[in-house]
Amino acid sequence: KQWYQRRVAITAGIQTDTHIDSHDQVDLFLTMMSCLISDQDDQPKEPEDPEDFEIQQSLVGRVVHQMSSQVPDQQFLILNMCKKHLLLGGDKRIQYTLPSLVFRAMELCRVYFELKEEDEKWEKKVCKILQYINSLLSALVKAEYWDLALRLFLQASLICDLMGISTAETIAYEFVSRAFAIYEEEVSDSKAQLVAISLIIATFERTINFSEENHEPLRSQCLRASSKLLKKPDQCRAVSLCAHIYWSG
Repeated sequence: KQWYQRRVAITAGIQTDTHIDSHDQVDLFLTMMSCLISDQDDQPKEPEDPEDFEIQQSLVGRVVHQMSSQVPDQQFLILNMCKKHLLLGGDKRIQYTLPSLVFRAMELCRVYFELKEEDEKWEKKVCKILQYINSLLSALVKAEYWDLALRLFLQASLICDLMGISTAETIAYEFVSRAFAIYEEEVSDSKAQLVAISLIIATFERTINFSEENHEPLRSQCLRASSKLLKKPDQCRAVSLCAHIYWSG
């Protein structure tokens, strides 16, 4: 099968640590791998084996890490090209493929941060990457991968906070707010609620560059959410965790 040949090629590339370092080459490579990335007109109509499908898409997610350039601006072009192709995969594939792009984009934010003395436009470039991350996470929200989106919004907020610039703080606030929105609207199981609010509190406790104007409403929201958990022991655990936010704040 064509997809099997492509899978072998991807596996070989990963095992030999082969890198693709230009967006044109990435475009060509992903076009060749289209039978793994999106549904094809000539593919068989019978349903795919779930295990095979997961293996294929996990490989696609892994190969994203082989698409890298030492030049930061070129790397951003590569990430945009990957996004263009991987979003064609539809809702059933993006849970496997988009997280890799999100983490690669976060790495690129760190690269620009380390180069801030050499690149006077680093802040604008970081803001563009953060908007890029937001678009990927919005796709996951639209596809209703609530837990994955919540966790990645929180991870992205930490990267924003690390940048230490006012625009990034605004985006970090939006990321945490969207994680809260998922928690309040989509997480109904009591165990899942405790895990989610604990993640939100732990993430917020690690932030260092939030102004009081943004910090106060979010910590109050954490406390309110904790006090509304269904089970009293869960309430006690979550409220006690909130104490760390007030101490760190």
